[in-house]
Amino acid sequence: MQLNRAGHFRTGIENAAKMGKPCRPGACASRIAIALVLCWFSVGGSAGNSTTSLPLITRAIDIRKMPVSEAKRGYPVRLKGVITYYDPEEPDLFVQDATMGIWVSLEVVKPNVPLKAGDLVEVEGITEVPDFAPQVGNPHFKVLGQAPLPRARPGFVPAHVVNAGRQPASRDRRRNSPPRI
Repeated sequence: MQLNRAGHFRTGIENAAKMGKPCRPGACASRIAIALVLCWFSVGGSAGNSTTSLPLITRAIDIRKMPVSEAKRGYPVRLKGVITYYDPEEPDLFVQDATMGIWVSLEVVKPNVPLKAGDLVEVEGITEVPDFAPQVGNPHFKVLGQAPLPRARPGFVPAHVVNAGRQPASRDRRRNSPPRI
């Protein structure tokens, strides 16, 4: 591309006029559109990525209390907690931080490192709601060490509470693991 008298890059129309050729209708517009798309991606933009303006979620309770419509927006998540239950065959994985437990979806993205109950992990991902309650999706794990399992909450969690999605990820004494849904 060449510069015009003002020191700016010439447009397709200016180049065509300089060479004595008329610009075909739509040709210049399509070149400009392609240039704009290339510029957008070169400065880090991406189509449909709304997580860049959403705040980082760092507590499991904030995910669980999120309205479904908000959780579907894909907020970025970074939690530090203990894996309280992991079954690679199902796949089921629960992480409990200082606030509560949360289910981490492994249905699409498999763990990037070996995991087991009792691992202290940092998990990064996004909020999602494929079923009935907000959860962490697209996880990436970093094992920070080992930690004791959190103390089980006393008492029995009624089935209607579990089925409503209000308490599916915390440990109870009856089974010493997250209640099955």
